[in-house]
Amino acid sequence: MLKLRQTSWLLKFLRLPNRPIIWAATLLHFIAGLSLILAADRTSRVVAMAPFSGQPEAWGAAMLTSSYLALSALFHEYRVGQATAVTFFGLLPQQAFLFVSAASAMYFVIQSHYATSTGPVDPLFIFVDQLPIMLLALLHPLGLLRMHASIFPVSAANHFQAESGKGVPDNV
Repeated sequence: MLKLRQTSWLLKFLRLPNRPIIWAATLLHFIAGLSLILAADRTSRVVAMAPFSGQPEAWGAAMLTSSYLALSALFHEYRVGQATAVTFFGLLPQQAFLFVSAASAMYFVIQSHYATSTGPVDPLFIFVDQLPIMLLALLHPLGLLRMHASIFPVSAANHFQAESGKGVPDNV
């Protein structure tokens, strides 16, 4: 059984519950990148990956690179002790892929069919089915801004700190 003192470095590194969105997006892009490379002929049927069906192996490598950059940014933040411009720019490719995937999901919601041309399907059903990817795309920038509040001159965290005289707790 591990003692709390032995695992405190792990908890500090993961920054729970502060980083789950970024970790979820990192894992998502790792799995999506592998599936685009290993099953290139079948991944075009997945709604969130439909925009990447033209060159699946290249897009899979790009997603794996995005996942690696995000993981490197998180390790860099842990090693340095604070988020820097390096961590911010390491997480931007991940955000770009999330926006493209969310836009693809919204396109198929509006069209009332899946990427397999299965349809018509109730748009509400497709919306609920694709909601996790859309939520990740919307919440990921908030996680970025929360992580990098110290390097952005006007952010919600700095505004809160200036008005109340109190800092924003790290576990928010």
